Amino acid sequence: MEDTDLKFDTSVLENRGETYSSLTDIHDIPLFTTAFAEKVEEVQEQNQKKQRDLNLKIFVEDSQSGVGNDEVKAMLFYETTGKVIKKEQEGQIDSTIIPFLWIGIAGCLFAVLLCGYCNRKNKKIEEAKKSIEESFEDFK
Repeated sequence: MEDTDLKFDTSVLENRGETYSSLTDIHDIPLFTTAFAEKVEEVQEQNQKKQRDLNLKIFVEDSQSGVGNDEVKAMLFYETTGKVIKKEQEGQIDSTIIPFLWIGIAGCLFAVLLCGYCNRKNKKIEEAKKSIEESFEDFK
């Protein structure tokens, strides 16, 4: 074997601890900077202010203050995303059930074929047993 200049330091493996360092810590990449923390705090304060204003308008203000029930309902049930609800027609099969029907039919077909295969295999085994028994009867 040749003598090489490559030296392995195995003491690192022996003194290995259970500490964990993320890549961002190793490479000194600031993951959460003060600007990011300030922005998060600002957004949280805005959300809290909106919630306080909504609670005041709904539960504290008098109904005579000019805010109608429709406006209060709109503020209470305000949703940022719209939903499309399809109207179901009578006599129409739900399209999500069709794949499950095909899977059920395929499973039943597989079970029937498997039973037929096992029956044929058992018949062959029985025939082989009979032929072996008959061949031993000849030697008696």
